[in-house]
Amino acid sequence: MRFLSAIGFFLTLCISVLAEEPQKIHSYDPDVKAYPIQRQIEYVYLLENKGNTVQKDVRLMIYAPVSRTPFQSCKSIETTRPSIIHKDELGNQVLEFSIPQMAPFETVIIKTTVDLQLSSTAQPAGNGDVTLFTGKAPFIEIDDPEIVKLSKSLTAGNPGGSSENIYRWICENIKKSGYTAQDLGASEALKCKAGDCSEKAYLFCALARVALIPAQYHSGYYVTKNSVLKPFQFHNWAAWHDGKSWQIADPQLKKFQKEPENFISFTIDGGSSGKLMAGMHRYHINSTVIDVSMK
Repeated sequence: MRFLSAIGFFLTLCISVLAEEPQKIHSYDPDVKAYPIQRQIEYVYLLENKGNTVQKDVRLMIYAPVSRTPFQSCKSIETTRPSIIHKDELGNQVLEFSIPQMAPFETVIIKTTVDLQLSSTAQPAGNGDVTLFTGKAPFIEIDDPEIVKLSKSLTAGNPGGSSENIYRWICENIKKSGYTAQDLGASEALKCKAGDCSEKAYLFCALARVALIPAQYHSGYYVTKNSVLKPFQFHNWAAWHDGKSWQIADPQLKKFQKEPENFISFTIDGGSSGKLMAGMHRYHINSTVIDVSMK
């Protein structure tokens, strides 16, 4: 009897999850001529109450793609639970979900579907004052003497090709390391001559900024078609400003100003000001009992 009750509870839970209608929480009006490539992405978060007590006023915050960059423009965002959206001046967007309560061992599934318009050539976009991206920032240590020395050697006498020189040096000299959950930064990457995608992007930003080239740190996904995003696809790369627009530089995937339409930015970081959900890579939950995972 207890077993049958458990089955009933599980079926009720599944039905309640499946019955929820997608909610178009935000729609945009992208210039489809400027951004002619259509792409849809989905990502799913699973919340599990691991405790044997009711958890009340649960709040989950997750990133949505940046509203507009030179290469992407949001068309619409749909979620399977009600949410509100927070934005900042760079175009970063955070979805906030409020769950009044979660029963012991209850599971909640949240799916987000985003329709994007993309461009293979840079389009006018704000993304903040470029001077925000020329100074020191967490993990972008432009005052490290070794970083200053290397930057000067790579950019001296060749201002037009400085960004590509920096990119090529990282590709050729920083070995690919395994994934590390903890950010280590530019100085550590240069010291160890190794790093994952995040360290290579941080190092590019630091070397570029020493040469007074504005550089941004991006987090998101590299996808070439409509996709259901998976956690192992999470990626970091850099963008640098050529005086007219931002351009892609990804030493990890060996792409310099190539396939920008396949880089879906979820956050722009590395500025001199704070950001939404600072210090959080993908999500924030206000409970230590609720387990959160991306499926």
